[in-house]
Amino acid sequence: MANRFQHPNLKVFKQYGFIPQGESGGTQVVGRCPFCGANKKFFVKPESKGWDCKVCMRKGGYQMFLQQMVKHCQKNFKGEVVLKLVKSRGLKENTFRSHGVGYNPLTKSYIIPVWDKDKETLLNIRIYKNGILANTQGTKATLFGLQDTSRNFKTIWLVEGEWDRMAMWEILKDTELDQDTITLAVPGAGVFRSDWQFYFMGKIVHVCYDNDYDKEVKGIFRIGAGKIGSRKVKDNLNGVAKILDFVNWPSHWEDGFDLRDFYTVKRKCNAEKALRGIVKMLRTTPMVIEYPPGQEPDKNENEIGFPTLKFDGKGVKPKDIYVEWRKWLEIPNTDCIDVLYGMIVGNRFSNDPIWLFFVGASGSMKSDIVMAVDGWDEIVSISSLTPNTLISGSATGNKDPSLVPKINGKILAIKDFTTILQMQQQSLEAIMGQLRDAFDGKCAKPFGTGVMRVYESKFGLLSGVTAAVEQFLEGGTAMGERFLTYPLVNYDTFASLSPILDRVIDNTLNHSKNEMRDALQSLSRDVLNYDFGSNINVDITYREKIKALCFWISRMRGSVTRDKFRRDITHRPYIEYPTRLVSQFISLSAGITLFRGKTELSTSEYNIMKDIAHGSAPYHLESIVRNIWQEDPKGRFKTEDLETWLRLPWETVHRFAENLVQLGMLRKSTKQGHRIDADYYLSKDAIYCINIAEIYKLN
Repeated sequence: MANRFQHPNLKVFKQYGFIPQGESGGTQVVGRCPFCGANKKFFVKPESKGWDCKVCMRKGGYQMFLQQMVKHCQKNFKGEVVLKLVKSRGLKENTFRSHGVGYNPLTKSYIIPVWDKDKETLLNIRIYKNGILANTQGTKATLFGLQDTSRNFKTIWLVEGEWDRMAMWEILKDTELDQDTITLAVPGAGVFRSDWQFYFMGKIVHVCYDNDYDKEVKGIFRIGAGKIGSRKVKDNLNGVAKILDFVNWPSHWEDGFDLRDFYTVKRKCNAEKALRGIVKMLRTTPMVIEYPPGQEPDKNENEIGFPTLKFDGKGVKPKDIYVEWRKWLEIPNTDCIDVLYGMIVGNRFSNDPIWLFFVGASGSMKSDIVMAVDGWDEIVSISSLTPNTLISGSATGNKDPSLVPKINGKILAIKDFTTILQMQQQSLEAIMGQLRDAFDGKCAKPFGTGVMRVYESKFGLLSGVTAAVEQFLEGGTAMGERFLTYPLVNYDTFASLSPILDRVIDNTLNHSKNEMRDALQSLSRDVLNYDFGSNINVDITYREKIKALCFWISRMRGSVTRDKFRRDITHRPYIEYPTRLVSQFISLSAGITLFRGKTELSTSEYNIMKDIAHGSAPYHLESIVRNIWQEDPKGRFKTEDLETWLRLPWETVHRFAENLVQLGMLRKSTKQGHRIDADYYLSKDAIYCINIAEIYKLN
């Protein structure tokens, strides 16, 4: 009998006044009814939580018990018990009744029901007795005030605990601001679940947690609970909420001072004065943590901004770097090495991260280039991506396996991007969408489980890819306007390929592939463990050239939308502003310049930028513009002329030419009544940019 009386499912009934007094039929426990107080008349089946009373005739299951108990306690919330609560908490009687507060005469405790959004299911009942709030057995901590989220609102006050929620509700009611503003309360400062993010999406969120002091307990430093909770809210709602700010209490106010204290004590229940005072204390960041001297933590890796790396190396001269690379690879042009290291150096101070593809045929050493920097502190290397690699909805314990927060301030190196381009369309679009969002430093992804991942993370991206990338570049925004492309030397004859093949044979016979990779990675660590500085001078001439170059690229890789079947143009083109491009080109050219040991951008570095411009423009569109320029910059050409240059079907070439017209790089003249028989010629913008940027001037 004693064991059955201790059944865990009886705890919820005992909390509300049930006292076990015997057994019935071997499956039920009988005792005092928590509703009418009759002894040995309340029957409970512990396994199922089914119950009934033979006197007051109430019966049901677990949820019915909670709902009946709430109604029972609300009926008993009257007289002296109401006055006592009003006096101790300092709030109005109507505030308590509006929140469904009740009183249990058997246990001499108050109850606060916590409903779901639709006010159909009780998620919890908070029990208040002797100054302590406790949860009902079998429930879990959740947000208080969810029923208000069923109506339209713009602003949320997020507070700590039920009493603060009631205080803010009263303030908003008295100031008539409760029409489009609601208040939600967390059950404790340290509790904020990721599935709650849904309620805060696109809202103005003001966070008002308690003024908990930082303190040392037995020599161990402990951060105030309100400060920890505020930072947890910030991690969860940054990028989710439209606006997010925090009440910063004066540091000299008492430990544990809260919103209700401010309203009832400091402002004597004057709602207008209380609201003005709270608003004045709002800041964009939570209260400062007062660490003891010498115990300050390192920079939070989840904050935007590249972490400070300590460079204590002496550096390596570029000529020595080229020699080491040429021990292993046949490299007639060392610009690719400059681009590799310059990209990493440029990312150290870039406002917009540099995302760079090395483009070449299979076997063109693009993977060797990318993997040469693996193992350096700024590089996070992976072989490929899936839609759940960057942002994952799963978790083991409290660990988030998502890659995005781990690469903040670093460079993501992907060995071969071609495998990603070959994925199913749905997976590819999911990955590219995440990357487009991540470029600007903030990205978010909701999951069907209710989890909402939100990150602030800015990182560079380095990868090798084959010419398959062209089909995406010619779609413009299919790849997004974030990527730069450096074309590796194209060896299209046996004579040009022969020295490379000889080197491959030598490396194979000497079993030196792994040795080569180890040597280049060791070299890269020595190269990059050096402070290249950030002081660079870009002469006005090169500023104008880079501006013209970036304008040209932005036009060339704009997106023209066509009907999937008829191939007709359906919308005006999408053309990016070249602001990102200018930032990326300046950062990359500066990185290359600094890597070369110089402080002023010269023609040599600018010529590399031209190579990247050629590679970043869709191949077929660039071929048309280039051939017209080389034939006659002011000449007029028919589709048949373009067809000869591209060696593609007339219909395909015609669509390319029409795309260039839409993008503003070509103009056309047609004979009356002959829409197809057109003469194409370069636009004024195209001619100006090509001239200023010297796009087709030989290096």
